[in-house]
Amino acid sequence: MSLRSDPINFEERWPPIEKLLLNILHQRYKEISNDRWHEAFFDVYKVCVAQPEPLVGVLYQSTKSLLQRHVQDLCKVSELLLIRCLPEYHLSHC
Repeated sequence: MSLRSDPINFEERWPPIEKLLLNILHQRYKEISNDRWHEAFFDVYKVCVAQPEPLVGVLYQSTKSLLQRHVQDLCKVSELLLIRCLPEYHLSHC
């Protein structure tokens, strides 16, 4: 892999990065090989130094959006668990 900057297509580079981030967020570390981990660093580097214009802002927005969706999903799961568990808690503590 070359470290020189080249024109890149963000839509081609983002899916593998997104998949890696989702594996990390879902604590599926075993699904991330060492090679894939290192490739991800190169993918991020390539996005950040892309020519004619670095795509740092696009990477940031995509990562931010991914994290926001993940947190929203966690909140939904928490709400569902709370709705299910609250009656049991109330009965056992009142």
